[in-house]
Amino acid sequence: MPTSSLLKKSLLAACLFSVALAGCSKDKKKDSADKQSPAEASRTKDAPKGDKGNTPKAAAGSALAYLPADCTIAIHANLTSILANPVVKAAIVPALREALESGAKADDGFNGFLAASKVDPFTDLHEFSACVGELPMGGGSSDPKGFITVTGNIGNHVFAELVKSDDELDASKIVDMKGQKTIDDDGAVFTQMADGSLSGGNEKALLVASIDKPNAFAAEFKALGNADMRIVVPAKTVKTALGMPGSPFSQFVEKIDGATSVSVDLAKTTLTVKIGTTDEDSAKEIAGMAKLMLGQVPKGGNGPEAGMMAALAAAKTSGEGKNFVMTMQLPAEQFEMASQMIAAAIRSELPK
Repeated sequence: MPTSSLLKKSLLAACLFSVALAGCSKDKKKDSADKQSPAEASRTKDAPKGDKGNTPKAAAGSALAYLPADCTIAIHANLTSILANPVVKAAIVPALREALESGAKADDGFNGFLAASKVDPFTDLHEFSACVGELPMGGGSSDPKGFITVTGNIGNHVFAELVKSDDELDASKIVDMKGQKTIDDDGAVFTQMADGSLSGGNEKALLVASIDKPNAFAAEFKALGNADMRIVVPAKTVKTALGMPGSPFSQFVEKIDGATSVSVDLAKTTLTVKIGTTDEDSAKEIAGMAKLMLGQVPKGGNGPEAGMMAALAAAKTSGEGKNFVMTMQLPAEQFEMASQMIAAAIRSELPK
């Protein structure tokens, strides 16, 4: 697939959002698919204060509003709190700033866009949601389909500035999507919502469905509270995963009734998983099975993997009403080590 300057500009921005999920990918094919949404996200901002020639600032609504019912996995992250976390701020943010500066120096178009839109992804992007569509099954090499929406202090002129800055963008790739201009570039789509939010990815149908802001997962996300990162997996997706050949939990497929949710609190370095079941006995049964399996996790060793295994082995499981609940706490030093590893991965992608 040809790589336009739009895709190139998106690479470094994509890393910013990847940090929230796990780090910057080195898979070039995956990068080109993911860049679209977060990428433009990275150029998310509006006009400077007092500049009458640009659109004034306007805070976009919640990124949760753009999650349609067809997501097989729905994700929400609070970028403001993640980037303000002391460990992330000390280890990862400097690496991200280096990446952004490197991209601006290497690409005149990207640099021009940053100057025109007054983009600062570290202060103007407040949250994002990600909708994953159909997951690739059978161990194939295809990437999952989906899109990401970024919200914050975003001016409505960002889409126009992006198009203007991309000399290689063919006008025929700017199409109408339910009444709003959208870039449709070889399967990668990007648009700016009515409230200024930026959305893009590699699944056009899902993006179209998101424009009406269905907020299909509102209740599930509300139940998780204001965690740094929240993930909701619908019961249908959970049942499919549990029913796959070799799954030790296949016997519980018919006992799942409700979404599985994950919430991450960086300040406390805790991860909490909840799985909705048909009744209290099922929740307790799954908790017992999980406890038995966690007891078999190898302990000892050195390095981040050993620390993660120790944290997993010490995880607490229980049945709370109809929910199976597992809480895991990663030691502070392991979180710091993981952050440093992510920072190193970002820097390894920079020009030497």
